[in-house]
Amino acid sequence: MKKTLYAAMLLLGLSIMATSCMSTYDVSHQKSLYEAQMTSNKKTKALLEKLPIYFSESEVGRNFNVMYYCSYEPLTIPVLRPEKKVLKNKFYKKAVSTAETLNGDAVIIDTKNSFRVIKWK
Repeated sequence: MKKTLYAAMLLLGLSIMATSCMSTYDVSHQKSLYEAQMTSNKKTKALLEKLPIYFSESEVGRNFNVMYYCSYEPLTIPVLRPEKKVLKNKFYKKAVSTAETLNGDAVIIDTKNSFRVIKWK
C-alpha cells in the first residue's frame, strides 16, 4: 500500500514539475507551420488569403475596431499532450477559423493562447 502511495505521489510531483516550465514560441516557425497547415486544401487556402494574422497593433497599418477578445485553451495532459505541442499545431488555425465564424477581417495575436478579432473601419 505504501509503495503505491509513494508511486502516485512521485507521478503527481513529476507532472507538476513538467507543467511549470517556461515556454518560448518562435514566431517565424509558427508562421511557417500555420502556412503549411493552411495550404493543404482549397478551403483553408482561401481562408489564409482572406484573413491575415498580425502580432502587434503597429503591424496592422489600418484603422480597426476590436470586435472580440478570444482565448484558446485546449485540453492538455502534461506528459501525453503538452500545451506547447497543442498550441504549436492548432492555435493559429483556430484563431483564423474563429475570426471567420465571427465575421472578422483579421486577427491580432496577443499571447500564446489569446487573440483579438478585428474589423476594418
